[in-house]
Amino acid sequence: MEGTFGVRKGAWSEEEDILLKQCIQKHGEGKWHLVPVSAGLNRCRKSCRLRWLNYLKPNIKRGNFAADEVDLMLRLHKLLGNRQVSLANNNNSKHRMSLVKTTAAYCRYENH
Repeated sequence: MEGTFGVRKGAWSEEEDILLKQCIQKHGEGKWHLVPVSAGLNRCRKSCRLRWLNYLKPNIKRGNFAADEVDLMLRLHKLLGNRQVSLANNNNSKHRMSLVKTTAAYCRYENH
């Protein structure tokens, strides 16, 4: 599917994932405006950055949170409130949105 500026939208193919991984291994993270051109991808820079950070980055942990991780999130939430960026920065190995959703769910559960 083509977007308004000729960039591809929709699901990523395995070939695109491989090209993105190779580009980041060669040039490193950052300068996302150069990544689509360097990798030979017809994607926007934001799409490349999000694909890397949310799915392809090697140190992302997948699966359920451990009890100590949940405890840390709840303590940080009580200390910091809903400052989601601070929560995510204190537990940088998990996907940010997973942290936000899980913390919100546990806080709702505790308040009932």
